[in-house]
Amino acid sequence: MLDRNLIPIIHKKRRLHYYGEKLHACNNAFDMIPLNPLQEEFVLLSNGKRTVSEIYLCILEKYNIIDTDKNWELFSNLLAKLYDSKIIDFSNNIQEDRLFVSGEKGMLFPNWMLIEITSKCNFGCPHCYKEAGKNGKNLEFNLYTKIVEKMKTKTSNLVITGGEPLLHPEIKEILLLAGKSYKTHLLTNGYLLQNIPIEILYKLESIQISLYGYDEDMCSAFTGMRNSFEKVCASIEYSTPGLS
Repeated sequence: MLDRNLIPIIHKKRRLHYYGEKLHACNNAFDMIPLNPLQEEFVLLSNGKRTVSEIYLCILEKYNIIDTDKNWELFSNLLAKLYDSKIIDFSNNIQEDRLFVSGEKGMLFPNWMLIEITSKCNFGCPHCYKEAGKNGKNLEFNLYTKIVEKMKTKTSNLVITGGEPLLHPEIKEILLLAGKSYKTHLLTNGYLLQNIPIEILYKLESIQISLYGYDEDMCSAFTGMRNSFEKVCASIEYSTPGLS
């Protein structure tokens, strides 16, 4: 039996995003669950301040529905499905509002945005589609700021990449600004990762590091950078302390 005094909250790994007419509960690029109108109504009321009972009564009042045992059973089943799908969770106490909705109903804003902040790279990988190198250019921080501010209510995931993004002279400021409004993902070759304070890295949603080979000879030959295998492995250990 569902406790009516529990407080529904959006699951900590979920963001809500409008794409077209439907609201989606998103976890990653491949896990976007479209919600039906009643599910949408419920999750938009789940701001961590209302109990199950209060939300139930709000919906009954809005649609002029009578409170019956059958309607409560249907409502309980709805919550059970949202809980089993890890779209909502429950708390015994009032929570900080985690209700963030990106996109715009009726519009087709993407759930993910990727910004290439530089075309510079310290590696010389033969497969690079950008042909990035030492003579590339950096995205101006002012322009980056404008993009981030303009899109912060339209999309919830931001991927920072390059070239090698850690070569950007304002990479720390770039990551900190992104983290204020987005789930931020960093794509890097890892060579310079230890230059970033660990407290900044911990705020990122994910870090993707490329390791080109299983030993120093293979990795250095592929990247054109001496000691790249040792350096990247050290960066992986740096960013994941305690991982065996």
